[in-house]
Amino acid sequence: MYNPHLLKIAIIVQIFATSVIAQEISVEKAKEVLVMNIMGKQSLIGQTAPELGIEKFLQAPEGEKGLSALKGKVVVLEFWATWCAPCVAEIPNLNQLSEEFRDKQVQFISVTDEGEDVIAPFLKRQEMKSWIGLDADRSAFEAYGVRGIPRTFLIDQKGIIAASLHPVGLSSDIIKKVIKGEKIERPKLSKPKTVENEGTDPIFKILIAPTEKEGGRSSSKISKGYKQRESESNTLHQILSMAYGVPKTRITGPKTLLESRYEISVRLPTNQFDLLFQQALTASLQLRVSNQKKSVEVFVLTAGEDSAEKLKPTVMGSSGSMTMGGRGKIKTMNGEISMLANVLESVLERVVEDGTGIEGKYDWEITYDEDDPNSVLAALKEQLGLQIRKEQREIEFFVVNDASN
Repeated sequence: MYNPHLLKIAIIVQIFATSVIAQEISVEKAKEVLVMNIMGKQSLIGQTAPELGIEKFLQAPEGEKGLSALKGKVVVLEFWATWCAPCVAEIPNLNQLSEEFRDKQVQFISVTDEGEDVIAPFLKRQEMKSWIGLDADRSAFEAYGVRGIPRTFLIDQKGIIAASLHPVGLSSDIIKKVIKGEKIERPKLSKPKTVENEGTDPIFKILIAPTEKEGGRSSSKISKGYKQRESESNTLHQILSMAYGVPKTRITGPKTLLESRYEISVRLPTNQFDLLFQQALTASLQLRVSNQKKSVEVFVLTAGEDSAEKLKPTVMGSSGSMTMGGRGKIKTMNGEISMLANVLESVLERVVEDGTGIEGKYDWEITYDEDDPNSVLAALKEQLGLQIRKEQREIEFFVVNDASN
């Protein structure tokens, strides 16, 4: 069983809410504590920033671009990569801050160990308003002790490192404090008053732990602005599908990596759940993720001669829809044909594309032999007048690899 992270504590962050703590600390403050402290030792803070030794800069003017030449300016130094989903997710925020401080003696520099052949095409698809430093020999990564990305350093006008944090915690206010020469304090949780606790639900919790167990209970719920997911044992393949909303059939990577198992327990604000969960996965398990198009054989759902007769328009008057699959049955109310293609992809464990061209919403129920998933093909034709054909197509896949190798 592949489990290279068995000796690592992946991520366990729990900030328990009592009646008193809930009054004294907001969820945003809890997030700030996480992003400022998850990086661990802050040994470089207060020291002179090491020179970058960058081999080449993109999107930078001619002339000296070392940190010594930038004294008098605040430098926002970001370590990132195109394959790092949390890094890419923070680009819009960094662009916005770069624009805000464009005329205020602040320089943004984004350092990567990837080559120009990777970065140049990426910049055509995704605008970045910073200088891009190409650190092929990783000397800058080593000088700053960067082992996980994304990672951000704030360097003041005298060339002293003022702060180190995850970019999700980087704000206009923090940059302004560096400009003014104010000390960036690492936030601390205030000690609650000694009163009787009225609740023990965590307001911020991420647990990812290796396990050899197979199967077990799983649950998911949303309550009072929080989403919670618990699983005693899931493969990384299943977890990635859940975290990124990508069907398992469209996730590819080393089999041993995808089959490794983890226990998860996550409770986060609903509007931040996906982003924070994805960041926790890539950072703690040292995953390199990216989207790549591949030419593969897929199943294409097509309309038959009698599909118009057999497909029944929905009887529901609402805009909502419902679909259920399993135990030899697929039942949908008020659904588009694309929803059927999605369910079929799960049943057949093959990429399925909707090629029917049929519009509108329908109700359908398909029964098939659950011991023979392929019997669903015959059921489709007989019960809905739809067929499957094989076709070679360019499909976008979610690619995952172990970045620690």
